[in-house]
Amino acid sequence: MAHKYTSKTFSLSLLAGVIGQLLIGSQAGAQTSDETEAQKEEKIVVVGRRISQTDIAIGTDEATNTLAVTRDELLSAPSGISGLKMLENLPGFNVQTDGALGLYEFGNSVQVRAFQLSQMGFVLDGIPMGRSDAFGGSPIFRYVDNENLGAVVASPGAGDVSAPTYASLGPIASYSTVRPSEDMGGMVAVTVGDFDLQRTFVKLETGDIDGFRAYVSRSKTDSDLWRGPGTIDREHIEAKALYEFGDSYIQATYVANDFFDY
Repeated sequence: MAHKYTSKTFSLSLLAGVIGQLLIGSQAGAQTSDETEAQKEEKIVVVGRRISQTDIAIGTDEATNTLAVTRDELLSAPSGISGLKMLENLPGFNVQTDGALGLYEFGNSVQVRAFQLSQMGFVLDGIPMGRSDAFGGSPIFRYVDNENLGAVVASPGAGDVSAPTYASLGPIASYSTVRPSEDMGGMVAVTVGDFDLQRTFVKLETGDIDGFRAYVSRSKTDSDLWRGPGTIDREHIEAKALYEFGDSYIQATYVANDFFDY
């Protein structure tokens, strides 16, 4: 009986050992397969290039935040509104004017972040404007009518120190006038409003004549101040001539402004 009992014990031990080896082998095989799949899935390839120029790396030679008022938006605004007041359509520009048109120079105020109107720079067709103050300054709306503007591009952040402006510390607003049309034509706009507001705008286009084309416009604005005594009387004349020959061109601009606002 003792010999027979020992034989059973040995058989059970042998069977348990074989099963254990099979389980360990299958677990090891499964673990190796999982690790191989994980290595295949986690494989990442990165391709890059070294940038040694600072202006390219951080973008110092590019305008990173610019806003624009298009030609369609300028024409959809009420006739006679100043180019300065059009900036209120841009995010970040807080424009306050003493009147609907924004022509009263002593009542205009612009704030962009921490900058004020006197810290802003204005450019018209690449020509820097002077100070925006009413006394001795050169506000932008003295030099252009809204109907003759093609676009207004502004940067609400700090301006480029290399930009051709009187004040380059604060934001810069660049105004561009339209070129004379290649087709002969004209434009007439009439505005009537409260406080005896009357404004007329007339523009004539010569069309293309052997490479030469030009336009001339005149606007006349008369209105009472909306608060207190005083009037706004403005007569503005603009003319632009363009002659193209080959890949070159010659352009001349004339502006006359007679303004009385007190």
